[in-house]
Amino acid sequence: RGGTALTQGIRRRLGARGMDVSVATGENAMAAVAPAWRSVEKAGGAATPFQTLAMAERSAEVHPRHGETPPIVVVCDGGRPAVIFPTVVGRWNGIPTVRFLGDPLIQYGDVIAAPDTAPALLEAGWRAATHSSGAWLIHLCKVRADARLAPLLERHARAVAHYEAPFVDVRQPPVVSAR
Repeated sequence: RGGTALTQGIRRRLGARGMDVSVATGENAMAAVAPAWRSVEKAGGAATPFQTLAMAERSAEVHPRHGETPPIVVVCDGGRPAVIFPTVVGRWNGIPTVRFLGDPLIQYGDVIAAPDTAPALLEAGWRAATHSSGAWLIHLCKVRADARLAPLLERHARAVAHYEAPFVDVRQPPVVSAR
């Protein structure tokens, strides 16, 4: 089964701006969005290998086995796919929760959008992903500071934890402790 789940109010507001937003859900969601995903990916929209269509298709096979449903938002501008917001709805401590499609397997999470995508299109994808799922909580992990979604999260979300990758300068001699 597949379908779209946007309120008429959201559709009216976005349609007035020349945007078309749809949400593919169910077991055929990936097949429904694959042509749009390929188009955005070819335009430089997949900033990391974890955002490619191939990775998303593998992830979409696993989530339903865990009772999770992938709603995938597609934002078009003038009929051209511009933003893909890949999410999955599952439960966290019994609460319906939106996460990135592929979480926890993906190293980084973000939207798929060409580097020159207008902020209004990203905003439309955010609104659709957060308002059409029926979830009570949004838990987006592993978002890099340079992610396309990062400015939206700064405005609309609250960080509850920050993680940074440790590094060691191997060119320097090791510091040996007396312990």
